[in-house]
Amino acid sequence: LVGASSPRAVYLRAYALVELGHLERAELALCGVPGSTRPTAAGESSSSWFLLGRILQRTSRTEAAARAFSAAIRARPLQWTAFESLAASGHAADADINALVPME
Repeated sequence: LVGASSPRAVYLRAYALVELGHLERAELALCGVPGSTRPTAAGESSSSWFLLGRILQRTSRTEAAARAFSAAIRARPLQWTAFESLAASGHAADADINALVPME
């Protein structure tokens, strides 16, 4: 997966790096740019936002993690793991669930 540039390959590489405990490298793989908190290199899918949220949470950046989990929910409203993680981060009370999940 090293050198692969498709969003799916980038996501899989970042996921593997998270599982191996290489959080800094996983974040760089997802975002493509040091210091960025947008998973642009992996495509801004719900899964990419959720994985970035996990990385940010495990590196004690809870505010940024909450924003990433919220973005994951906006991208896929029924991704319950993102809701659970948002609640566990203590920011669920601050989130406007109606804004995250549009009711039709």
